[in-house]
Amino acid sequence: MQHVSATGDTRAGAYRNDLVPPEQTAAGPVTAVVVGALAGLYPALRAARMSPTNALRMS
Repeated sequence: MQHVSATGDTRAGAYRNDLVPPEQTAAGPVTAVVVGALAGLYPALRAARMSPTNALRMS
């Protein structure tokens, strides 16, 4: 079976995914990094305001 891209190119290595724009491809990892940083920052800032003894008691 021969692969034909959306542009009609049949050369090997000429594959281009026209279904997902490059901006969306780049936005996925960027979004994951931002969400991960916020998810880690919130508990860290909350723990930074606590005294060490209270933090140990809560765990």
